[in-house]
Amino acid sequence: MTVSGANASLVKLRFYTEITHTFNGDLDITLTSPLGTVATVSTDNAGTNANVFNGTMWDADSVNVASDFTYVDLVPVPSLQPEGGMDRFLGEDPNGLWTLTIVDDAGGDFGLLNRWDLEITAAATAPTPSVPSSSAGGTGSIPDFGAIPVATAFTTVASGMSGFLWDVDFFTAISHTASADLDMTLTSPAGTVVTLTTDNGGTLDDVFNGTLWDDNVNDPATDKVYTNLVAVPQLSPEGRMAAFRGENPNGTWTLTVVDDAVADNGSVNSIWIEVSMIPPLAAMTPSVSSNTTPLPIPPGAPTTSSGTTVDTMAVSGLGTSIANLTLFTEITHTFNGDLDITLTSPAGTAVVVTTDNAGTSADVFNGTLFDPDGSDTVTDHVYPDLVVATPLTPEGSFDNFLGEDPNGT
Repeated sequence: MTVSGANASLVKLRFYTEITHTFNGDLDITLTSPLGTVATVSTDNAGTNANVFNGTMWDADSVNVASDFTYVDLVPVPSLQPEGGMDRFLGEDPNGLWTLTIVDDAGGDFGLLNRWDLEITAAATAPTPSVPSSSAGGTGSIPDFGAIPVATAFTTVASGMSGFLWDVDFFTAISHTASADLDMTLTSPAGTVVTLTTDNGGTLDDVFNGTLWDDNVNDPATDKVYTNLVAVPQLSPEGRMAAFRGENPNGTWTLTVVDDAVADNGSVNSIWIEVSMIPPLAAMTPSVSSNTTPLPIPPGAPTTSSGTTVDTMAVSGLGTSIANLTLFTEITHTFNGDLDITLTSPAGTAVVVTTDNAGTSADVFNGTLFDPDGSDTVTDHVYPDLVVATPLTPEGSFDNFLGEDPNGT
């Protein structure tokens, strides 16, 4: 497919497929840009199910991960997160020949590519982050839980960077025989603390033994379906690493690991931090939009419409590129652990705010500021009944909204 007339710097890409095939698990799909960059869309996903990609928007910000989704025969999935990162196309010139490649790697089944669309957002000029600078860190054993939990620090030093800190990614290679024993935080040289994971991964081994923790991956560690002895290559951390944005990255970064259960053990085999910078930003003034119309939240199973409340808010008159976003809620509810909350932008990006947090406590989100720069994660907060929790970092990453046009519903 030839693209022409677009601006020269790709900011976001989504694409749509209508593929009919009698055994979708046979299909290996890749997308190649005009510059030759290749991103994996799907390899051997969907099993024996037919036609599940026959009306699918492949979107890096989707909450449905292609490799983890539970497919139903003959039911197209409207939105899937591709297996590979669409971020690898960012900053490229989108004009030219794009190639969708499909390989059927098993015999006996057949299909058709009926349609595919590319949805490209590009800017004439956009902040260009520097080439990421990587720094490796210390390694060692993780003491097992004793009379009291033992916090073990592993450090790495970043140096030689100038400008405005834009993006931080962190890599861990950790072997451990019960991944949910691990509580991990990352602390910046300025003292900002962000939670990577607490009690995720169940009794499974080594799921963080080769994981890049990245806010731009819309696959929250808290919701991931883990597999024993299979390292997850990319995860969105439990806290938001956007909290580091704007700081001076030079200095000592600290990974703190606590094993909070007895009988299993492990070690930190490798860590490194990756930091990107941009030139200092011009001053920006936040704009607030509010909707104060009360709406009921009826009880009901999440698979039915009876338990779902949708509220919309029209935003207008702002600039065209989101630099930061916070969400404030006043929600009264008698059992807040029942609530699954998502926020969807005008562009259709959906981010999880909270899923099944707060247990039996009531009214804890009745005055809550969900702020990605906070340090109190919604999944870890201790919720007393009838006590408002604020501020909280959302479960999903609001970084997925950055660069989008905020105007709209």
